Amino acid sequence: MRWQGARSDLLFGNGQIVPLGTTGHVDTAIAVRSAGLDGVMTTDELVDAGLSREAIRKRVARGSLHRLYPGVYAVGNPLLGLRGKWRAAVRACGPGAVLSHRDAAMLLGLLRSSRRPIDVTVASQRGRRLEGIDHHRAVLLPRDRMERAGLPCTSPSRTMLDLAAVLPPRPLEKAYEQGWILGLLDIHALEDVLARASGHRGARALRALVSRSRGNRTLTRSTLEELFLSLVDRAGIPRPEFNVDIPVPGEEVNVDCLWPAERLVVELDSRRYHRDNPGAFTGDRRRDRLLRLAGYDPVRFTDEELEHAGGEVIATVIALRTSSSARG
Repeated sequence: MRWQGARSDLLFGNGQIVPLGTTGHVDTAIAVRSAGLDGVMTTDELVDAGLSREAIRKRVARGSLHRLYPGVYAVGNPLLGLRGKWRAAVRACGPGAVLSHRDAAMLLGLLRSSRRPIDVTVASQRGRRLEGIDHHRAVLLPRDRMERAGLPCTSPSRTMLDLAAVLPPRPLEKAYEQGWILGLLDIHALEDVLARASGHRGARALRALVSRSRGNRTLTRSTLEELFLSLVDRAGIPRPEFNVDIPVPGEEVNVDCLWPAERLVVELDSRRYHRDNPGAFTGDRRRDRLLRLAGYDPVRFTDEELEHAGGEVIATVIALRTSSSARG
């Protein structure tokens, strides 16, 4: 959305033209513009909207603009929400700055945190330190950046690397698990970030998490399997084998999870997969019958059960492993 015209008309993204002939119209235009920017505007944006720098100073004096950082203002209400605070911090740090570390993780849905100041990564440490902003210096490639809900931030893989430098082990593992649940993480992207992470304080911890995902036949095919694996690890149960081909009468079937000694098979079902693939429901029931004929004990858990009833899921697995061992 650009401001067009020679200070006479203001063209909004919806095609609405607002005259800028009076102070009232300028303030209306600024209010509309700021609403799409979480209540935050820079000096350049205010000037582009029709204010002189003297007019900006006057509005600060009378309280219709509130200076947050040099060149960054809250419009109207100085009590910004979290998104407004994020936007103000990034804009204050200049072109190329991105939300990073804990705050990027919060924006992406990987983490909850009440910590302040706000984490922002910049390419250079030049310039003044700003109160309320935790500056981090890094040269980021284009693939290390993204935009989420209109805010520039580090990519999920880069965010995980930065988190690994500042979080204790268990919160880091939870953020990593959440990244797989949300479908944000990718093994190849993580390995790309790690390949360029020489000297980064988070590289060792993140590399251990990625190695754990790849090792012991636990490279999974879906975020459901990552979530199930996190439940297994939390309960201290030996890890199953993932994506195993099992011979059954007349053919082979591939199963999600297998404990070979107990002959216990766990299948992880996505409601969306079965909705989009009508034949999958019937095919899965046939697979279960073939597995039972081959002497295996198959059990199914849904994505909703894994997300909202993890304790019940893992208690069932423990009980089935115990009963299978007793029968064996």
